[in-house]
Amino acid sequence: MKNIIAIALNTYRETIRDRILYAAIVLGLGLVLFSLILAELAQEERARIVFDVGLAAVSLLSIFMCVFLTSSTFHQEVERKTLYGILSRDVHRYEFIVGKWLGIGTSGVNIVALLGALHFAIVAHAAGASLGLIFFVFLVFILFTVGLFVFARIGAVLALPLSIAAYLASASVAGGAGADAPLLLTLHVLVAGEIMLLIALVLFFSSFSMPLTSAILSVGVFLIGRSADAMASMKSKAIPEVVQELLRALAWVAPNLNLFNPGRTILSAERTSGGVLTYLGTTLAYGLVYSVILLIFASLFFNRRDLP
Repeated sequence: MKNIIAIALNTYRETIRDRILYAAIVLGLGLVLFSLILAELAQEERARIVFDVGLAAVSLLSIFMCVFLTSSTFHQEVERKTLYGILSRDVHRYEFIVGKWLGIGTSGVNIVALLGALHFAIVAHAAGASLGLIFFVFLVFILFTVGLFVFARIGAVLALPLSIAAYLASASVAGGAGADAPLLLTLHVLVAGEIMLLIALVLFFSSFSMPLTSAILSVGVFLIGRSADAMASMKSKAIPEVVQELLRALAWVAPNLNLFNPGRTILSAERTSGGVLTYLGTTLAYGLVYSVILLIFASLFFNRRDLP
């Protein structure tokens, strides 16, 4: 367990030093600008557009960054042969895999917190929050970025708690403006759960393939997972039965990522019946079990792999 924690902390520090959070902030500011432009074009649906488009952007940007981060950092360890030094210290390969998953997963939570804070800020603005409060949120982000740059050595330690603090502050502002903050918070948590599963998926493919191949396979499974419900229930006379059976089999094997993207309508219905926490808990448990299975197979494949 000590080895896993050490690898996780080291991986997390490396991702922070690689300025991954700066990229998240820049992309997040682009999200703000894009959402505000869309909101101005459709005043009557302003709040809904900002909510839905912002959520989709948080999800896709976080997933893209984490898939790239996982694939690149894993193979850098192999290509730079730093992995030899790690494994020579009585570290098992499964500990390396699990440590990488936890470290990159922590970075993923960090990214979701930053993008989610910006999402809450624009939702608060659409709900009628004062521009002064919104300006304060953006000022905090600027100070956060400058602080990470100036205090690079302790940035890795402070990044996660500061990101969560910024997230909670933005959520509080949005809730005070009348936005449905609990619903959006639940959706952001589901995004984080989906990212943890996808990181395990990328590690699984990376354990036996090259970076480009693992990225392509991961994106392919992601697309299948997002279409799992439609593929499982597909009935069309235009598509041969053999193809339909193959699609149903793929939908059954691939992770059902639709569970992590239920949308407002489904979660609102769950909340009416008092089942939001149950839905959240079962979905996160599903993601955890699937991730554990992927990590087990990743460890088995990586254990058989001959390192260059």
